[in-house]
Amino acid sequence: MTPNVSTNMSPSQNHLDSDGRARSSALLLLVGLDHHSAPVELRERLSVEGDDLAALLRSLHEEPLDEVVVVSTCHRLEVYAISADTERAQKAIVVRLAAPLAVTPDSLMESLYTLTGARAARHLACVAAGLESVVIGESQIQGQVADALQAAHVARTAGPYLARLFSTALHTGKRARSETAIGRHSLSVGHAAAQLVVRELGDLAGRRVVVVGAGEMAALAMQALRAHGASALSVVSRTYERAHALAGRYQAAATPWSERSSALENAHAVVVATRAPHLLLRAEDFAREASDARPVVVDISVPRAVDPAVRSQMGLRLYDIDDLQAIVAERQQLRREEIALVEGVVDEELAGYLAWERTRRVAPVITAVRQQAQSVAQAEVERALRRAPELDEREQEILREMAHRIVNKLLHGATVTLKERAARGEYGAYLDAARDVVALEEGPQFPLDGADHE
Repeated sequence: MTPNVSTNMSPSQNHLDSDGRARSSALLLLVGLDHHSAPVELRERLSVEGDDLAALLRSLHEEPLDEVVVVSTCHRLEVYAISADTERAQKAIVVRLAAPLAVTPDSLMESLYTLTGARAARHLACVAAGLESVVIGESQIQGQVADALQAAHVARTAGPYLARLFSTALHTGKRARSETAIGRHSLSVGHAAAQLVVRELGDLAGRRVVVVGAGEMAALAMQALRAHGASALSVVSRTYERAHALAGRYQAAATPWSERSSALENAHAVVVATRAPHLLLRAEDFAREASDARPVVVDISVPRAVDPAVRSQMGLRLYDIDDLQAIVAERQQLRREEIALVEGVVDEELAGYLAWERTRRVAPVITAVRQQAQSVAQAEVERALRRAPELDEREQEILREMAHRIVNKLLHGATVTLKERAARGEYGAYLDAARDVVALEEGPQFPLDGADHE
């Protein structure tokens, strides 16, 4: 594990164009941590969903953060924000994240990375495409990014910039999986857990394997275990109906939560895949005679669902999600050759987003220039009308409309050129010229946008 504290860079940041054309302004800010920068012990303490996620969004959505979306998964917590003052926004985010951990913001920063502008935008596109996952190309992240945007919409913390950015990232992920083979040779976390069990036990035929949980991760683990020859499968869940439904899909047995200890005591292997916010299984749940063989327990839950103390208290072979790295690495090479293709998709989608963002950022100046020009024209029309009182109401209206049309025609070409230049990131001098043409004073300075891309 290599913390990103010194460089504040994430893996996806290293793919920017060397000539700097992908650089953006600092209006977009990302503060986050993932499996590269933080251990599971910290990630599980910052994992949020449901009401906790809504509360986090609302608490962050205050000045200087104008828009906020939070991506929270087993492997990452990332806060995406729009702010005119990214330095203050970063401090506000870190303080908020550190508060429930009872640690100082400075100590938390050791596990965080901070990206701005196009680097942050590119990182999100890479996340959605599966390039930043523990398992390269895994598909779950696509839905998790979509859920993050939906949660922000419900909490009313997402605005036009982040809505567009996340939509772009989701389209990137969809294209990556449909236009490349990055999603083939699928190895989900559940599949990796099954491979770890096989590595520890060998042939699974006749081995008693228990899956704790009944969600998507548990289903993937069941599928993989069955594919590896596990025949004596059972499912334990706090909701028996869900356990029964999952067991039915894989010809397994369903066990009520109240009988979990007996199921675990007789198991050769246990795969735990839940999203419970607290520990579910402790030493007493694995109690057995000292002479009995100890089961292999693979806890792929975040937060962890198995008390780490059972390793020493019960002598269990206990593994958590970070222990799957070696298993995953064996299969990653099957997808390496697809990474360059996916990065090409990312670059195309990112270019489109940045062109939109640059065009949007010049809109306030275009509006101000037009308003200034219309104001001057209107003043001159009114001055002329005072000198020609004989004109009737219709004639006066014709004169006003003529002045309005003249302004529009004169500025149309300049407006189109400015938008085109903005889309290519070449608009700094053109903005100054646009202001000078109509003697625009300071005027609006890109609300939310900050400085130029340059």
